[in-house]
Amino acid sequence: MAFPAGSNSTKDPSTSTRTTLSSHVSGIDVQGVSEGAVQDWLPSTDGGLTLARISDVLHVPGLRLRTGRDSFRLFSASATTKQGHAITFRPKASILQLSKTTISIPLRETNDLYYMDAI
Repeated sequence: MAFPAGSNSTKDPSTSTRTTLSSHVSGIDVQGVSEGAVQDWLPSTDGGLTLARISDVLHVPGLRLRTGRDSFRLFSASATTKQGHAITFRPKASILQLSKTTISIPLRETNDLYYMDAI
């Protein structure tokens, strides 16, 4: 999953824990330089807004250079479900259900990728 470009996320450098992590994304070898947390407003399925904090976010500056995009944010479905959240993929209404709440975040599918639209 990916966050769309133009999101107003803020990274808290004080939460950075790791310094070098390698990964392979769509034929592009990339290297993470730090790990931290981001916070963003996400629309919920009930029409409201939810301030979401996502932890263990990997900062990979080389991904921007290698993809040619202004912003590129990936979201791990497996890491999310390991934290107790649920993801439901359906042809017309995919959602991220936050654990211990009744809040659902809609997921938008475009060209076989799922996006969360940040405000």
